[in-house]
Amino acid sequence: MAGVILGVLLPTIHSGPTVNADKVTGILQAMAAGLVALTGLVFSLLSVVVRHVSTNLSPRLMLFRDHPLVWHALGLFVGVLLFSVSASLQVSHDRRMSLVVPVVAVLLVLCCMAVGGQLQLRALSAVQFESVLQRVTGEGLQLLARLYPASYDAAPAPAPLPPVSRAVSWPYRYALLQQVDLPALSALAEDHGCTIVLGYRPGVTIPFRGTALRVHGPDPGVPDAELLGALDVGVDRTFDQDPLLAFRLLNDIALRALSTAVNDPYTAVRAVDGMADLLRAVADRDLDIGTVRDDRGRPLVVAPLPGWPRFVAAATEILPYLTAAPMVRARVLRMLDETAAAVPPDRRAELTAAAGSLR
Repeated sequence: MAGVILGVLLPTIHSGPTVNADKVTGILQAMAAGLVALTGLVFSLLSVVVRHVSTNLSPRLMLFRDHPLVWHALGLFVGVLLFSVSASLQVSHDRRMSLVVPVVAVLLVLCCMAVGGQLQLRALSAVQFESVLQRVTGEGLQLLARLYPASYDAAPAPAPLPPVSRAVSWPYRYALLQQVDLPALSALAEDHGCTIVLGYRPGVTIPFRGTALRVHGPDPGVPDAELLGALDVGVDRTFDQDPLLAFRLLNDIALRALSTAVNDPYTAVRAVDGMADLLRAVADRDLDIGTVRDDRGRPLVVAPLPGWPRFVAAATEILPYLTAAPMVRARVLRMLDETAAAVPPDRRAELTAAAGSLR
């Protein structure tokens, strides 16, 4: 829309220096032809990078596909293309045209070239192991810092919930739960004096007719579709509310590197480096954040988020595959020992048991 509006309005300027309209039309038509090829570059890079990453790293790794630069670049190229077409049609009605039109056209082409160069550099970094490992670890650390800001404090056992008054089943085909609209569910539970318990956490597949939600206490009486509307589902896991996605991606990379077809133990070691950072990030954090409460402490929404044993299991998933990888086994042992020295005493048992299986 911006390209069409700019292409229609800009040629109506007649003040200042002017140029021959036929020459401007030729420039704009050449721009339009070149931008068609430049737009194809976005999809060709997307196809090549996604195929390479799925084959060599993990089919769940979609950092390049989901990066805003890819889709902003596509929008910019299409917008400038539409500007060129609409401006060339508008220019053809006049014999002389303001110099502003070709100047703006050249500036837009330069912007497209600059964005295209950045897109190529981003695509190059997306197929490099070290760059991918750094980005996955960074995304995971940012999410963990956002989800678990409080320090660890042994919490008392949760109070029992009221009886279940209603169970809401998932009426569609299986889908991955990407995130939950907690404010909407909390407001609904607070208005009706009930507690809503999620059946699945973000990053887990909701099966057909699986119990997606349970209502404890008074039934709010709202349609199932309204309750299920608070669940954002899709086909891929995302970093929005899934604290285990970074562990999953690093495990995928490490396991592929340890396979006999690849046999690249150093890449597996670098993946363990990332998991060590992620595990240390939650070692001293309060992980009991799955319950949203009102001002009086009454639970409004309960989500089955992972606890400390689940994080340790996610960081040590490669243990059964380390028999023929002494370098990686030594790195995993060091990760477990260093983490054990930093966690509260009641969280050391899981680390000690995992380390004992390697010694």
